[in-house]
Amino acid sequence: MNINVEETVLAILKERGPLPKSSQERANLDYIEAGLVDSLGLMNLVTELESALDIELEEEDFMQDKFRTIGGLIETLQQAVARA
Repeated sequence: MNINVEETVLAILKERGPLPKSSQERANLDYIEAGLVDSLGLMNLVTELESALDIELEEEDFMQDKFRTIGGLIETLQQAVARA
């Protein structure tokens, strides 16, 4: 299965609010601080991403600071897809 993780993440986050047009600004955006996801919504986001990508994130994935940015989230998910 060939899934584009970045496209999947961006499509799901765009449903929650506007994203910066610049790819660099998007990659560095803290989606929680920006209000795209609150603490309760984070679990829904994770569940939706896991389902869309047919993966299961590990607890250590959540503990990384980079998980809070869109770029870091994409990187984490790409690693999870590679593990699957």
